[in-house]
Amino acid sequence: HVLCSYEEMISSKEEHILLKSFRELKPKQQKAILCLISHES
Repeated sequence: HVLCSYEEMISSKEEHILLKSFRELKPKQQKAILCLISHES
């Protein structure tokens, strides 16, 4: 359980960094990334 929460902590930190850089992107780029994400899931 400790390892799991540790990995979640890392992924949430990476997600935070990604979200921060995502907000700085141009709307066109944001739309393209959202498109890629929606196709993956």
